[in-house]
Amino acid sequence: TMSVVVWATTIGSVAGPNLIEAGAAAGRPFGLPDLAGPFLFSVAAFALAAASISLLHGRRPPAATPRRSGAIAALRWAASHPRARFAVVLIVTAHAVMVAIMSMTPVHLGHGGHRLTAIGLVISVHILGMYALSPLFGWLTDAIGPMRTALLGLSLLAAAALIALLAPDNLALVTTALVVLGVGWSASTMATGRFLRLPY
Repeated sequence: TMSVVVWATTIGSVAGPNLIEAGAAAGRPFGLPDLAGPFLFSVAAFALAAASISLLHGRRPPAATPRRSGAIAALRWAASHPRARFAVVLIVTAHAVMVAIMSMTPVHLGHGGHRLTAIGLVISVHILGMYALSPLFGWLTDAIGPMRTALLGLSLLAAAALIALLAPDNLALVTTALVVLGVGWSASTMATGRFLRLPY
């Protein structure tokens, strides 16, 4: 179920980075720098999502009131379960590796003289790796277990870091590294969901 929800974000996530040049053009009349212009699209998209959620939530009230708990209570609960502790470490590691490499890639490619179109494409295929295969990793986690899926995800993240390190000036290899990075994040995230399926 979680993998299907993650998969649903694929279209917007992949399309977004390819709107960089269009966003730059949209922002110029407002005096925005080229790399700030795309945030106009983000603002519009978030506003539309918020409106959609408000309308849908108003029509379909929950059958039962969910139990509320804060972040501190959730962390205390996780600290008392070994599997949940591992899940927290897993998801933090996956996010840290993914964000560290992905966030610097546009800067690196820009300094290398690559156009915004090429940079947007690289980020798009990275995000495609993150989200498009999530149902596969959801199924795999159910089939072989979360630990094996987690180890696969961590191995892919390590491979992505190695590829990016060894081929910093090759656009094709940087793109490969970003795809592998996204797939490793996806496997790790889906495994985390299974680790956290514990009774409260």
